[in-house]
Amino acid sequence: MSDNAITVAAFTLGEQACSDPDRRLPLYRCLQKVNPHLLFGYRMHGIDARHYRVRYEMERKLGMRSWLADGGTAVFADMDVFAPQGEGKSVADAFGPPPTAVVLQLGDAGPASTPVFAVAGLLSHASGRRSVQASHLAAYHHQMVTLPSSLDSPGSGASVGALMVGGLRIERLPLRGAHVPSSPTAVQVVGTMPPVLDVANLQKQLGAEAGAVLGSGPSGAATWFCSSPELLSAWGDTEIVDTEGACPEPLLVARLHRDTLSSRLLRLAGRAA
Repeated sequence: MSDNAITVAAFTLGEQACSDPDRRLPLYRCLQKVNPHLLFGYRMHGIDARHYRVRYEMERKLGMRSWLADGGTAVFADMDVFAPQGEGKSVADAFGPPPTAVVLQLGDAGPASTPVFAVAGLLSHASGRRSVQASHLAAYHHQMVTLPSSLDSPGSGASVGALMVGGLRIERLPLRGAHVPSSPTAVQVVGTMPPVLDVANLQKQLGAEAGAVLGSGPSGAATWFCSSPELLSAWGDTEIVDTEGACPEPLLVARLHRDTLSSRLLRLAGRAA
């Protein structure tokens, strides 16, 4: 892996891997080989049991810090690459569980750069619920966050509009015959979420090699990455990586161009100043 790449991955843990440490070993091998800097996890129910034993094991094995929401989603981040600056506060409602959302700053870009919301979210297969859920997720794009003040400037920090990098998942696609685009765009799949773009699908449209939507298993679940449009130029290739049977689905992996992302976040911060 190039030193100029930030690797983003998404994986599904599942009940069996959560309860069986032997099943997690091949998952750790796969993730260590991929070496993600930002990781979105799904079906993570149970990793907070027994005093968070599995969660802390994963942090130790992966060398990452984790955040976990009630809906079984998680965000892991490499603290050598990202600096956490806060968390998105949302609660479960009638339309589904809240996403995991963490405010991160890219270390290369510095404390004056535009932060990003790293969001692991779930969407319903039902179009009406999906539309409402998508509008909740879209709120993280340009959401105002207050950054900590510096030691040189005590007091309240600056309020800035964050961008979004996310992993989204539909647990179960609609029944056969329902309209589900095979290579969905943000508007088709994510309903009212036009500000946030489906990275892999756009790469396909641009002629770049990409693993757009990952579907596997009898549920036909779909997982993909999304991004605020301002960051699209930083995304590179995507691929699907086998987990040696450790998880119900393979990993979805993408890479961002580190220098491009850093310069983009700095430039956007200057424009907002």
